[in-house]
Amino acid sequence: MSRKIQDDLTDVKMSRQRKWQLRRREQMLCEACGEPAIKGCHRCVECLGKARERARKRLGCKRRYQNAKSYQLEKDGED
Repeated sequence: MSRKIQDDLTDVKMSRQRKWQLRRREQMLCEACGEPAIKGCHRCVECLGKARERARKRLGCKRRYQNAKSYQLEKDGED
């Protein structure tokens, strides 16, 4: 059996998923997948783009804001 993680979140009453996210945030990793996160954001480029597209679908947006940070980071990653 694995050992229980002992840190400042151990005895806090919240879901284990949220604790996992907060631990990743402290380590500067993506909260969704665990890859290295972008500075100033809590997600990696890939997860940031996926979240953007989910929000567009949920809100029914047709137009795209091309100056959004996620678009700029995706474009920089291609170069």
